Amino acid sequence: YILSRESLSDKYPNDIILNSLVSNNYFIHNLKYSDKNLLNSQSSKVHINVSQGYTKCSILPVRDNVLITNDKGIFETLKYYNFDILLLPPGDILLPSLNYGFIGGVGGMISNDRMAFFGDLDSYKWGDEIKKFLYKYDISPIALRKGKLIDRGSLLTL
Repeated sequence: YILSRESLSDKYPNDIILNSLVSNNYFIHNLKYSDKNLLNSQSSKVHINVSQGYTKCSILPVRDNVLITNDKGIFETLKYYNFDILLLPPGDILLPSLNYGFIGGVGGMISNDRMAFFGDLDSYKWGDEIKKFLYKYDISPIALRKGKLIDRGSLLTL
């Protein structure tokens, strides 16, 4: 782990300083607001600047250069880096206190061939599109609960 230089707060942009996508080869974030210690720790990776400060919230990673997003700006930027991206409309994801949640918070990879979801893709408006996209990479979706997808922030595996 590393310590951030700045402290998180509940006001933009100080609430996004750590909300980046860190993969094996890429560091994706609104680089203007990235915490300097975090940014420096990723110096060996390709840094990709996107305008979306809530970067990780807006991306569900599948493979190093394969992802699902609801953000058109992220889609437009990453397609130039030869990412395979499934772009879905926003909405139909539960997030208490907001109108809807973000795709990046609905689950994550739990093994090389399984992605877990906080909800059932059969209850998601674009669930069939996600299933087809995952199957292209030999990944099976796993529902951790029945019902609509819920944005829980992220899924971390230990």
